[in-house]
Amino acid sequence: GFRITPYINIHFFRGILLFSGMVLWCYGLQLVPISTAIVLNYSIPLFTLILSIPILKEDVNKDRLWTTLVGFVGIIIVLNPNDITFDKRSCIILVSSFLFALLDVFNKKYVCKESMLNMLFYTAFFTCILSAYPAIRHYSYAFMDNFWLLIVLGIGANLIFYCLLKAFSYMDASALAPFRYCDFFVSALLGFLFFQEKPSLTTYIGFAVVVPCALFLTY
Repeated sequence: GFRITPYINIHFFRGILLFSGMVLWCYGLQLVPISTAIVLNYSIPLFTLILSIPILKEDVNKDRLWTTLVGFVGIIIVLNPNDITFDKRSCIILVSSFLFALLDVFNKKYVCKESMLNMLFYTAFFTCILSAYPAIRHYSYAFMDNFWLLIVLGIGANLIFYCLLKAFSYMDASALAPFRYCDFFVSALLGFLFFQEKPSLTTYIGFAVVVPCALFLTY
């Protein structure tokens, strides 16, 4: 159940990571198609695997490390920095992915020391505090027009977080990483239906590089 936590500083740090990651992710979505953003977001498990070594002291063999390196090659292909239309600001999504990966690692580190309710409450509490000032400062009546959509978004976000924490309580963070590669096709379909977005050729190629890496890590 809920209790006063002895890890208040850690929870505050986790709130900062979540808040910063969400801000950068939302900003990045304005710069690239949803499907491209999703594939770039696949760098989260790659960063997670790397961060799990020094922070969690997890045993990651050479095969996983080489596969992770190939996965990053796929991410670079998606970014396509040689293209004249390349926008350096799209790299913000990679920074967001790094912050989410760091958050995952800290979730894994403390999920066995804290109750599930504590993990959920303090995360929401500190993220809410950090979000309050910019939310009030940039408030507009458009908020009320989208109120129910934001409610659904909030419920969905907490359900995702709950499922992640439960998964981390059962398996290594690095072993769970490949399961995040499943949403590309859904995002591509929804992006096309709602925003008439079509994934670029480099997005498909990068995805084709990343997916085998995920399958190998899962194996």
